[in-house]
Amino acid sequence: NLGIDFGAVALFGVLAKFDVDKGEELNAAVEAKVERKKKQKKLTSAMKEREQQLSDLNINVRVTEDGDTRTATMGTMQSMAKQHIILVAGPGR
Repeated sequence: NLGIDFGAVALFGVLAKFDVDKGEELNAAVEAKVERKKKQKKLTSAMKEREQQLSDLNINVRVTEDGDTRTATMGTMQSMAKQHIILVAGPGR
C-alpha cells in the first residue's frame, strides 16, 4: 500500500512539472502574440495617419480629351469618384 502511495505521489509530481512547463510555454507564446499585436497596432495607426494626409492632397485631373483639368483632393477621387490611386515616388527622369 505504501509503495502505491509513493508511486502515485511521484506520478503526480512528474505530471505537475510537465503542466508547469507547458504553462510557461503558453505564457511565452501569449506574450509574443501580445507584442506582435502592439507592433501591428502602431503600424496600422501610422498607415491610417499617412492615408489621411494623402487624402488631403490636391491633384489635377484631366476631365476632357482636350486637356481641360479640374482640381480635386485625393480623398474626393477615392470616395466620390470611386477611383483607385497608385502613387509612384522616385527621382524624375
